[in-house]
Amino acid sequence: MQLVDLTLKHLWRKKTKALFLLLGIIIGVTTIVTLFVITTSMNEEINNKFDLIGSNMIVVPRSDSLTLSYNGITVNSGTTNTVELPEEAINKIMSIKNRENIAEIAPKLLGTLQTNSGQILAVGVNFDTEFRIKKWWQLDGNKPQASHEVILGSTASKILKKEVGSKISVGNRELVVTGVLKEIGSEEDNVLYVSLPELQNILNKEGKLSFIEVSALCYSCPIEEIVAQISSKLPEAKVTAILEAVESRKAIVDKFSILARTVSLIVLFIGSLILSNTVLLSINERNREIGVFRALGFKKRHIAAIIVLETAIVSILGSLMGYLLGIVLAKWLTPLIAQMEVPILWDWQLGIRSLILTVLVGVMASLLPVYKAVKHDPAHSMRLI
Repeated sequence: MQLVDLTLKHLWRKKTKALFLLLGIIIGVTTIVTLFVITTSMNEEINNKFDLIGSNMIVVPRSDSLTLSYNGITVNSGTTNTVELPEEAINKIMSIKNRENIAEIAPKLLGTLQTNSGQILAVGVNFDTEFRIKKWWQLDGNKPQASHEVILGSTASKILKKEVGSKISVGNRELVVTGVLKEIGSEEDNVLYVSLPELQNILNKEGKLSFIEVSALCYSCPIEEIVAQISSKLPEAKVTAILEAVESRKAIVDKFSILARTVSLIVLFIGSLILSNTVLLSINERNREIGVFRALGFKKRHIAAIIVLETAIVSILGSLMGYLLGIVLAKWLTPLIAQMEVPILWDWQLGIRSLILTVLVGVMASLLPVYKAVKHDPAHSMRLI
């Protein structure tokens, strides 16, 4: 208890220098916490955004023939044989080991329909799933609720001269347009979207699928492993991962992480040097005080304990204040830096980790000054009194 009292009294007497040391620790901890929180939140935001941008795997029927297509333009090969997947393939996909990483499964059936206004490519979809996967879809009108309700792409709407509320006759069926997609700039503009069961019924292909899009949460999971698992469940299908999207996402996220770690290490190193130098200067100014302590019977370990305690106390205060200030700065700076709304939460585990790290760095930075203090000749110090 006596050592603690002496430590606190010395810090109070030398409060200007203690405040200078405290300020240095606060700045270092604030910088590290702010960078860590911002980059972590941005990583999570980027990861979530990429996971919402469509599918990153596609399951198609395996075929021995070569697909005659380029840039979305398909050449008629002269064959009428069409290979399709059974609808049971969906359940098989959901039975894989990594099924918890599967976010959405979007089965589709393709076919051409002869309408009263001309021929058009129809895609059978599950509308709820499709709208969850394709966040970029903007709809004029309403999402279909009944089996006979459909959506038109912007170009298809113009060519067929159909708008919201129009009716499209397909054989003896009458489909109602409830929505028109705003222009996207892709093949989706040319399509008539029909509910999957309805199109299966129209084409007499109940239980058949043309392909399946899979959206997987795969920043932290092995997408190649998921592809292999689906392939083993569906030997009749070819499973392809859109690796460009996954690799691009990983590269962007990793760059933020590397930046945060690099800057944090630099700040940590500079802070350690400042801390060690400040404590060392303090030791040089305390030769008389150390000599008195030694003359009064204080052992070397007592002198070392006083110095380490001083550093630890200042480190604890600096860490707590730096953490609080770092979180506040992160909440303010993140929208400015990231240009997006990233939720910043009070992470008390981060606070505990920063506290432990700061105290460890402070104690390690005081080792050289402690060594110099305990090796100091007390007789020389007494002559200075």
